[in-house]
Amino acid sequence: MTHLKVLDQMEIATPCTADWNKMVGDDTKRFCGSCEKNVYDLTAMEEDAIFELIAESNGNFCGRLYKRTDGKVLIEDCPVGLKAKARAAMIRSWKYVAMAAATVTTLFFAAISFKSSAHEPEKNQPPEVEEPEEIHLLGKMMTVNEELLMGDISVETAEEPGEN
Repeated sequence: MTHLKVLDQMEIATPCTADWNKMVGDDTKRFCGSCEKNVYDLTAMEEDAIFELIAESNGNFCGRLYKRTDGKVLIEDCPVGLKAKARAAMIRSWKYVAMAAATVTTLFFAAISFKSSAHEPEKNQPPEVEEPEEIHLLGKMMTVNEELLMGDISVETAEEPGEN
């Protein structure tokens, strides 16, 4: 059985609701206090490391993965995943450029407004109204057709008849 077929056959029968961010560990492996198991993040692992894990665990381990609607599992060195990461990085970069441009523009017009108002006599001004605070959301970008799943993973490791 080829590596890609094995990855795409990974299933999580009962997704886990534990919070990955509250688990202790690193980017690829964390310990879950709820089930008292190590949980592996396959999205942060390369293909060889995943197959080493499958071999060591006989195909039974707890992990989290992205599975697209077409059944493909996305891993660290997956070309589709790499493109998505690159696209997300580009979007973040452009967002920072846009924020910097908006800041410079705001400061420019504030300076012009301040200079012109400094030379004018004070007029009856309406009371200032406080603007509501902007809400900024942070998080990992994910396309609509991908689903993050976490739970016990079971993989058939026996080779099919006639395959080498």
